[in-house]
Formats: sequence, structure tokens, C-alpha cells
Amino acid sequence: MKQFLRTYEDATRHYKKFCSLEKNKKIAKECFSTVNNPIFEEGAGTTVLQKCVIPELHILQGFVNHLFWNGLVPLVGREVALSWPQRLGLVTKSYQGEIFEGNACRRLLKEADRILDLDTDRAKLELVPIISALKAMNKVVEDCFSTNQVKSKLTQDIVSLRKALRATGISETLKIHIALNHLEECIAYLGNCGLGLWSEQKPENRSIENF
Repeated sequence: MKQFLRTYEDATRHYKKFCSLEKNKKIAKECFSTVNNPIFEEGAGTTVLQKCVIPELHILQGFVNHLFWNGLVPLVGREVALSWPQRLGLVTKSYQGEIFEGNACRRLLKEADRILDLDTDRAKLELVPIISALKAMNKVVEDCFSTNQVKSKLTQDIVSLRKALRATGISETLKIHIALNHLEECIAYLGNCGLGLWSEQKPENRSIENF
């Protein structure tokens, strides 16, 4: 289903509404959380997505960390869940909580099947939805999170990712919403080039490509 894309005109209108609410951030959701006026001056029909490329590194980290901490950990317990990255030589970093950074997230996607090796009383079948979602995301990453041309199978891989995530029962965060609904729209604006070309962290992005 095609999603509504906000324009700069929308953002300006939402900010004016925020001001009319006396800039009360507690009810900022009523104006799509637009608490600042756009710093760019664009035509009325220009979408935000045309000028602000999706940051693929943040989508990758947000996806993997959400599935790990809110999917795998509640299922098998913290200690058992952490044994998976530990066996791969991966550690968490303390940044706005405990998270896995870019290269670690990329490795976890590639090594999703090793979740089956966890020492847990949970039936292997219970682990499959998490594994399937991680593997589905890995395909999407391979399709468009690099500096190469986007692969033609991206549309189908996003469909598969949506189905896999639904099977986990895990909530859809903003970053997951973006991955499911706006990647293709963003890429269309970029002439079918991978998101890595516009990464705000190109050195790290290139290391992820080669990881």
C-alpha cells in the first residue's frame, strides 16, 4: 500500500500548528512531532524524502537491535541471547543504552542461523521466526544498502521481510516502518543507486559492505 509522503509544505503547516499549541511537546504528536520549522526552502510539492536520504546505517542498527533486545532476549533470556554474538566475537556498546553497532549488526544478520545453536530449553521451532526475519532483512541490505546499483529483487525481498516480521509478533518501530514502506520510494529519487552513496558515515558504510 502506497504511503503518504510528507512535503516541506506539510512540515511548515505542522510546525505552525505546533506553535498554535503553545509549543507543548507533550501533545506534539498532534502535529506529527514537527517541533521545528524546516531549515530548507523547497517547492510546495517537494517531499522530505527527496532531500533527506534514508540513513541506511541507522535502519540497519535499529532493526537488528530491536529484534535482538525485544525479540530474542525475551524469548531465551539475556545471558543465552548474548552468547550468540559472543561466539562471533561481537560486543555491545554503551550508547543510548546497550546496542550493537553497524559492523556487528551486519555480522549478526549473516550469522542468523547460529541462533539455533543456543543452549536453551526453547524448542527450535520457536526460534525460527526471529531467524527468518533477520535473514529476510539481510537480503534487503544486500539489495540496496551499498554503493552499487539496487538489485531488481528488492520489491519481493521487502514483501518477504514484511511477512517474516509479522510472524515474529514484534512491534513495528519507526525504523522498521521506514524499511518496509519507504526504501523503494527513496531509491527511486536516487536513480536506483544504493543508499551507501549518500551515507553520512561513508567510511563505516564501506567497511560494512566488505564485512
